[in-house]
Amino acid sequence: MGRNISKLQQKQDYWQKHIGAWEAGSQSQKAYYQSNGIALATFGYWKRKLNRRNENEAAFYPLAVPASIPDTNVKASLAVHIDRFNLEIQGDFCSEQFKKVVTTLEQLT
Repeated sequence: MGRNISKLQQKQDYWQKHIGAWEAGSQSQKAYYQSNGIALATFGYWKRKLNRRNENEAAFYPLAVPASIPDTNVKASLAVHIDRFNLEIQGDFCSEQFKKVVTTLEQLT
C-alpha cells in the first residue's frame, strides 16, 4: 500500500528535517542556511510556520467512558471546549453518542 502524502505535508516534512538538523547542530542559523543553499526568508518563514503549528497542536488524552454511569444524587457534568465548539455533558449521557460527537468535532476542526 503506497503512502498518499500531500505536497504541503511533503514540504512540512522537508523543512522540519532542515530545522531539526539546524537545532541539533552547532551552526548559527545564518551559517546553516548559507551552507545548505537556503534563502534566509524561506528558512525564517518555515521556522515560524512550523513553530506555530507545533504550539497549536492539541494533545490527545484517552478517556475511559463506562458503558453506564451509576445512579447517584451527585449531578456530575463535563465541559468540553474544542476550537469554536462548547459542549456540556451531564451525568446521564450516552457514551456511544459522546463518541460520535467527538468524532464529528474532530472532522470539523
